Amino acid sequence: MTSSSESLVIQVWTAGLDSSLLQSGLSAAGLEVIVVQDLFAISDERPLLLIYGDPHALGVEEECDSAAAAICSLVSLLPGIEARSLSFRLINFACMHIPAVVGWCIQSNAFSGSGSGSGSFVDFVRPDPLHALLALKLLNRHPSLEAAYLALEGHPLSAALDCRPPDRFFRERYHSACGWEALLEARAEQAALDHEIRELALMLGTRETHLFTIHRQAEQLHDLAQRIAEGEAMRHRCVENTSVIQAQQDDLEALAHRQALLEDLVRRASEASLSLQTRLSQLLW
Repeated sequence: MTSSSESLVIQVWTAGLDSSLLQSGLSAAGLEVIVVQDLFAISDERPLLLIYGDPHALGVEEECDSAAAAICSLVSLLPGIEARSLSFRLINFACMHIPAVVGWCIQSNAFSGSGSGSGSFVDFVRPDPLHALLALKLLNRHPSLEAAYLALEGHPLSAALDCRPPDRFFRERYHSACGWEALLEARAEQAALDHEIRELALMLGTRETHLFTIHRQAEQLHDLAQRIAEGEAMRHRCVENTSVIQAQQDDLEALAHRQALLEDLVRRASEASLSLQTRLSQLLW
């Protein structure tokens, strides 16, 4: 038994399959996961999970040829793994039930054996027509893949631990998934999807037109507000100029009044001077 202060370490070999979901589930259960790339580098001290997949699961992987080759090589390596004193089991990626895998890991560590099955698994999904065709093509590309998959399914530490029958009818599942009716159904679904995409594109185009119109109107309102502000500033300057002109007009009127007074004073002074000259002339005579 592992002490409560230590994490149970699980070795996982995935045949190139995406095991991120499995690793997350094991980690969430408090298990430490070590992904093993080389089966010759495994440790006898830690439980080992050997993950394989049906041709459908392999076909959806980007490196599907490498994954298929890894499955085939696993079969030839199994006798050597069985001869070692370590707890291991085979898990079909296509029907994997993570809580059951966690239970096996804990049980295998507690009893230092290969553990027993939980009877929990996920049903094999029916692939879409394209993936079904890929799976069938992958089987043709790797002639030994079918026998290898059936050998792994028939191993006592695989389907039997899930309490399920071996997956012997996978070809029928793929042929059914990419049969004539399935292809017609897929075509109808694709046509409906294309129609929906066109409608969405039309709606988006209409909305973009509305948005463009709103944007143009917003720009026009901005320009109008700017012109109004400029007009208000001009009006303010006109008011200021009017005040200046009025002040200048008042100054001119005051100046004209003073000029009139000065002219009247000069006139009267001239008249007084003329009168004085007349009187002086009379006195001299």
